[in-house]
Amino acid sequence: KEQSAEVFAAYANTISYELITGISSRVKRVYK
Repeated sequence: KEQSAEVFAAYANTISYELITGISSRVKRVYK
């Protein structure tokens, strides 16, 4: 169970990072 928790945390970090980068890239496109 500990391993699955670590994997879930890793996925959460990756998803949140992709969401942030995706939103920032969209914002940059809009303001440019």
